[in-house]
Amino acid sequence: MPQAWYPRRVPRAIGLIALAMIGCGRLSFEPAPQDGTAPIDTPPVPAAICKVDRIPFDPTPSLADLAIAPTSEGYAAIWIDTTGAQPAHGLVLGPNHGILGSLALPDIMDTALGGITDVGGKLVLASATGTVESVRILGRDLQTVTLQSTLMGHLMGHDPYPSDANQSRRAFLTGRDNTLEMSYVATDGLINLGQPGVYIASGTVTDLACTDGPDHAHCVWAEKLPSPGGSSQCTITDINFVLNAPAVGSHIVMSSDCYELRNASGPVSADSMIAVWTTQAHELKAHYAVSTGDRERLITQTGSAPKVRFDGTRFWIAWLDGGGLLQLSSFDINGTTVNYSLAGWTPNGPEAFEVVSRGNETGVVLLSPNGLDILTICS
Repeated sequence: MPQAWYPRRVPRAIGLIALAMIGCGRLSFEPAPQDGTAPIDTPPVPAAICKVDRIPFDPTPSLADLAIAPTSEGYAAIWIDTTGAQPAHGLVLGPNHGILGSLALPDIMDTALGGITDVGGKLVLASATGTVESVRILGRDLQTVTLQSTLMGHLMGHDPYPSDANQSRRAFLTGRDNTLEMSYVATDGLINLGQPGVYIASGTVTDLACTDGPDHAHCVWAEKLPSPGGSSQCTITDINFVLNAPAVGSHIVMSSDCYELRNASGPVSADSMIAVWTTQAHELKAHYAVSTGDRERLITQTGSAPKVRFDGTRFWIAWLDGGGLLQLSSFDINGTTVNYSLAGWTPNGPEAFEVVSRGNETGVVLLSPNGLDILTICS
């Protein structure tokens, strides 16, 4: 198999000329070497990565938050400068990761992103600065940005717009003090904020993450309990699509020591979910909840910032090790885990990388000093 060629990084002006010559604005390196090595001047890739795409972009924020989601066109990606020094930037990508649109988004100056989602007619985005959460409706080409509402004193969730497998109903979740608030989202992006469903937790909600489920959604939240020591308890739950507002369904406490929560659903037929989190001692754990018997694994003794997606066969967890280096782990439905190093592929901060799935494709996407890198996992 011939080796791919990876270019050296070029100055911005030369890079723009290169983009114009390429046409789609993408430098594509495929297939990746299968021996876990990479050509000179580029980081190595493990055998789990079969394709690498780099979209040059200079400069990128030194500390960024990245959100990316599948769309009917391909993918939509937005990143922000977490210091608030620069406005957000958006990319619309085709299925093969070619650029369909690239533009600054000066209306978005928040310092954290919850997630971007395709709701049918429009895209929706949750972002926040501290406890002030903003929900916006975006055109499919990102040319229009409309602020729907500003929620004061709220906790923004990760991927807070979950749906079902058929995308027939969609919820918006947010936290406030010791409550979860749940509202329906229309295909034009409008959220029915006037009639939220409310669930009262035992303590202050400190983290929240959601994902699409089978005929309902799956979420996980953490709360700081008022007991002595104030442990961080996390709960996995169904979000049922009922009546006028979504509602918390079956739920179980998963751990009394969890932070940096993310989750992903497994096979639709199994109605299963994995949750990944870190402990106070910085261990990285994964818990797969399924009717045939839950499976919990220690991914690493020192890790942080986990992200997770299901590719139809196994879960893929991207995370940072104790030295801040990017790592990748697979977790199959039997609980077997395999770790791969992505050292050298350096995201611009702990929120500047994600795992994204679209159809049969799953990949690790990171905003790095070189631009946006897409590492497609072998199917």
